[in-house]
Amino acid sequence: MRRHDVGADVFNLSPHKNGAAVRGIAVLLIVLAIVASVNPANAIGAPVTESVQDKTGEDTAAILAAARKIFIRSRTAYMKPVVLENALREKPEFEQLELMITQDLSEADLIVEVDRAIFTLEFPFRAVDPETKIVVASGKVISLGGTVAGEIASSLIKQIKVARGILPPRKK
Repeated sequence: MRRHDVGADVFNLSPHKNGAAVRGIAVLLIVLAIVASVNPANAIGAPVTESVQDKTGEDTAAILAAARKIFIRSRTAYMKPVVLENALREKPEFEQLELMITQDLSEADLIVEVDRAIFTLEFPFRAVDPETKIVVASGKVISLGGTVAGEIASSLIKQIKVARGILPPRKK
């Protein structure tokens, strides 16, 4: 046995013997990388911009429009809740819409959850009704330079304005 073939024979990955096994492992690694980049528990798609009734009969736009007290939850170390709280308070519409931040989860009309997709610069977020657990607003921000909180705040305010009829719904 030649010296450079030792590793291939030890791991039984010699291309002439197990080429299919090597290709199978490569495919498996690619699939795992794709799965790791998408967390199904926090899968958040495009912003909710139109009223949708879920299977319980709840109207998502009505829930979002009625919300006043917001609780912020960050599921990432890359953005603390207080940063988003401050970004929301800085928006002039925040007071105009009579919104407020609460630290008491039991008082919240809306829970805003922020995450970060693994190995990306994507920060998906969603607003959930605490009673029904219905997602009433969502979106995704891609940020490199620390603008995540401001962009999430802008998107959330815009979605609340659409739900309240202040802005027209986004065209598809």
